[in-house]
Amino acid sequence: MLYELGTGLARLQFSLFARWTVEGRESVPPRGPIIIASNHLSNADPPLVVASFKRKLHCLAKEGLFENPISSWFFTRCHAHPIRQGREERKALRWALNVLDRDGALVVFPEGRDNRSLKESRVIRTDPEHPVPEMVIEVVSPTSVVRDYEEKAFLYERLGIREYLIVDPGEPPTENHSGYDFQIVLHRMQDDGTYARVPGVGPEANRTVRSEVLGVLLRLTQADSEGKLIFQWYDADLDIWRDHIGDGLRESAARGEARGRLGVVLDLLEPVLPNKTAYDELREAWASSGLPENVAEMIPAVLANPGQWRELLGPASKDGNETKPPL
Repeated sequence: MLYELGTGLARLQFSLFARWTVEGRESVPPRGPIIIASNHLSNADPPLVVASFKRKLHCLAKEGLFENPISSWFFTRCHAHPIRQGREERKALRWALNVLDRDGALVVFPEGRDNRSLKESRVIRTDPEHPVPEMVIEVVSPTSVVRDYEEKAFLYERLGIREYLIVDPGEPPTENHSGYDFQIVLHRMQDDGTYARVPGVGPEANRTVRSEVLGVLLRLTQADSEGKLIFQWYDADLDIWRDHIGDGLRESAARGEARGRLGVVLDLLEPVLPNKTAYDELREAWASSGLPENVAEMIPAVLANPGQWRELLGPASKDGNETKPPL
């Protein structure tokens, strides 16, 4: 109740007192585990993030917010969990993994609250236990153009990061600005320790590049006539451009096909199963482990010997080996 009330008030305030718009909300999956990694430049950022999503969000928040009993009660009721900044936090990690295991939406602020300039702040740990990554990808926003193209390029070059990819959705033209089209820019470390921009590939060279770190082509393209942008990589084995939407559709189709086969098998077996409990147990077991490879042989045997359904269906595993009956 407190979370819903706070979210409603935040949306009302942002709508009345700020020019608040949300773009790309349709790209957020309505269910399933997701991680939302946000910038954190002011105290308005957490409620702004929560207000912008239709899903219920769970947040990792700095430990200091929970020191007062009243504020601790408030933030806990708002689905927040304390985390000690700059330390290894296994308890917070377990909490976060539990949120994702329950198909929840998790909000993290990777850089924490930092009012210093980028050149003064350390956004990547460089101690021996945390070596710098081989590649960094930044998505440009209207307020981060200079930081992403100049300051972060300078920082990542100094840190020795092998490749730095800038994903820039562009800016529409306005009265005071001509705007520019979307593009991706890849910087690669040279032998002299400096970055050089990698030439693009193909007819849309400013939107397609080849990453040596990943070993694949990457591109930014329009997904539909409305101009929605999507980031893709080329799978040479399948000879297709892949992205999270296409992969999700293929996975959903595969799950649907598997559920369809399971339904057919259960419909065949239902008349000889002793009760609904047996039907539900069998459905749950096979939905989790998959249909046995020899299910086509098992069905006639069960239909001929209904009283032995547990012995005939239980021992066979998915690969046909003998296992302990799942029921």
